[in-house]
Amino acid sequence: MKIIKWKYNDKFITIDEDIVIAIGNFDGVHKGHCKLLEIAKDKAIESNLSFGVVTFDPHPRDFFSSKKSSFKLLDTDEKEYQLKNLGSDYLIIIDFNEELKNCTSNEFLSDILYKTFRVKKMFAGSNFKFGKNREGTIAGS
Repeated sequence: MKIIKWKYNDKFITIDEDIVIAIGNFDGVHKGHCKLLEIAKDKAIESNLSFGVVTFDPHPRDFFSSKKSSFKLLDTDEKEYQLKNLGSDYLIIIDFNEELKNCTSNEFLSDILYKTFRVKKMFAGSNFKFGKNREGTIAGS
């Protein structure tokens, strides 16, 4: 598995093939997460594409929270370890920062996922939202 740590506007791209992704915070990698990851991986195999997992660091709730304590169930190293063991080809960790916070849902889909990471299919939990002010949803993409 290749681990890619990426910041908004990074120019260096390290994926040279189309991929299917599961995207989310995966703060605990629980049974629901595992089912989502399995569905995405199966679709990648069916589509003859590589499988990737996209997540964020810090967790967006930590980024927006004024509290110093994190609610995460797993630290970053344990999360990487668990996601690695689920058989993905890529683990893409996007730095959640001020620039990403202000990225519209269309920019996130088009510029980041489609152009930068060559995502062809995306799977996420029903409550996953993205883009500035959480304007984007899986149903709307």
